[in-house]
This record gives sequence, structure tokens and C-alpha cells, in this order.
Amino acid sequence: MIELALAIAVLIAPQTSSPSTLESVPGCGRPDASSSGWAGRTCGDTVGAGQGNVSNAPSAATDSAASGNVGYQDRYERHPICGDWDAGGSPFAWLSLRFTEEVPGCNGPTVVLPDILCPDGQILVDPLWVSRVTDAGEYGPWVIADADLCATDTDALYAAAVDAWRSMDITPSGYEIQPDTGYAIASLGVVPVAEGGPQTRTVTLLGANVQLRATPQSFTWATSDGDSWTTTSPGATYANGGEPYVFDPGERRIQLTLATEWTGEFSLNGGATWIDAPGTATTTSTTTSIHIYSPRSRLVDCDLNGDCGSSQRAANTDVPTVLDPDGDGTDNYTVPDGQIADYLAARKD
Repeated sequence: MIELALAIAVLIAPQTSSPSTLESVPGCGRPDASSSGWAGRTCGDTVGAGQGNVSNAPSAATDSAASGNVGYQDRYERHPICGDWDAGGSPFAWLSLRFTEEVPGCNGPTVVLPDILCPDGQILVDPLWVSRVTDAGEYGPWVIADADLCATDTDALYAAAVDAWRSMDITPSGYEIQPDTGYAIASLGVVPVAEGGPQTRTVTLLGANVQLRATPQSFTWATSDGDSWTTTSPGATYANGGEPYVFDPGERRIQLTLATEWTGEFSLNGGATWIDAPGTATTTSTTTSIHIYSPRSRLVDCDLNGDCGSSQRAANTDVPTVLDPDGDGTDNYTVPDGQIADYLAARKD
């Protein structure tokens, strides 16, 4: 009898050769975190999600999670190792191989594995294979998803559920800015409020329906001024006592962004009970532009109708206002982001 630890050490022995129908598995075994857009991927100890591929280290061991492709779900199946595959090298070279299409059937006996001593309550099972959805929305090659050949039915489903959480689709948090005008007075600020509800998905794994749930645990707001703050609450509206975030004085255009960190759970019994999934995911929401005004008081002797205390009429020209402080007839917050810096600089000269 070969002890389990020794057997697993043999299982991960490197491949020495491979036939033309098989390819070596890439280092991470799944798409990496370099894809752009709103979908993220996990690879090693990095999570990528959202524009700019925001990443963070996992919260537990080397496990991590992120949003994945929208639509198809990864496919799983158990399949024996066929003696006619001729992987070459060690009897366990199949651990570092992949099939570009379906896992082929056996045309002869299966590989006879060494006697592996499984813990009480577990049995020796066929390897668990997975065909993952690629960033292009297609099914990728079949690879070994779990090299642990000792399992119960529950253990196999648990492992598949954890892997499904790692590629769960998570939509970045929506949010609103109050007031939603496109501009703000520096001393009055704005109140940002995020959507704080969980997101759920139902997937079929090993023939069973499994529910996945992602719940936001923190919200990090950041401005292009270099300020940032993190809360565990999505925030409250003005009407519900929300505290405004105020800005330093000075007219300018700023960008506000939101990064949301999510924890995961899955249910194997229709949502009756939930099991914590390892790691966290981070999504980055769309950026919002806000024009910041710093109005100042002006002493005038004319009323809103243009009648002045000197019994004269005000000149029939544009005058400074809160939204048009330079009095050129253009409300500054309407100037496009790509032009605002030059626009403001020209009026300071």
C-alpha cells in the first residue's frame, strides 16, 4: 500500500513527452487576469476585475475569486484514465495534459493506479475534468480540475462549487450621485450611494443545481484629487441622513470611482443553507465626472432685473454666475472633460 501523501507526490510528477492529440496545461490552468472590460479572472494569488484590471490579494491562503464570462458555465465530468492514450513518460503524465476537444473514450483497459490509501469515508474516484469558458465565450480544452482521487460525492461537488465561485459573473455595483447635476459646490459636496444587494447565480455542476451568491463587504470611493475612503455600508441618500463628501476649494473637474469587494457563498441544497467560499472578488464601476465650483461673494448695486442703485441700467452683456463664473456665456460644467483643463487655464491667464 502506498500512503496518500506519497501517491499525490507521484501524481504531480512532470511530463516527459506528449502525443499530438494532447497539449501541455498552461501554468494557471485557467484564463489569466489580463482581460479587460467588466469581467475578471483569477490566476495564482491575483484577482482582476473591471476597467483597469483592479487587483487584490486573496483573503484566504492562495484562493481568490472574481467575476467571469457572461453566459455559458464551465463544464465538469469525471472520466477514467485510458490505457490507450499513450501520454508517455510517467503513468501520471496525464495530470499535465489537456484534450483540445472532448475527453476521448477508452478503447482498452483504464490505467491501473497504485493502491492509494483514502481516508475513512472516502473512496478512490476517477479524476474530475473541466472545460472552461474562454474570454471569447467558447468552451476551452478539457483539463484535470482536481488531482485528488480520494473523495465523496459531496467533496467533489464542493470542489466544483468553489471553482464555479472563482469564475462567477459579478456585475459591478451601480451607484448614484446626489445631487445628480454634473456639478457640485466644493463646500457642499456630494452624497454617493451604491447599490448594496447580493448577486446570485444558479449553475449545474456534476448534475446538481448549485446556487452561488456574491455579497458586497466594502465600498472604496476614490477621486482624481487623490482622496479615497472605504465603508462597509453602501451609503444613504440625503433624505435618509447621508453625509456629504466635501471638496477642497478651487474650480476643477474631478473623476469619482467606486471599487467593490465581494465575498462568496454557495448552496448545495437550494438555498436552505449557505457555505462560505474562499477568497474575495473586486469589481470596478464606471467613473463619474463632477465639475467642482468654488463661488465667491460679489458686491453689486443692481437687482435681478438689471436695475442699479445709481439709476443706471446694467450693461446688456453676460455677467458672472455660479455656473458661469467667468461670464463668457458658457456654463463651465458643460465643457467636455477633454477640453476643461485648457478652458479653465485660458481664463486664468
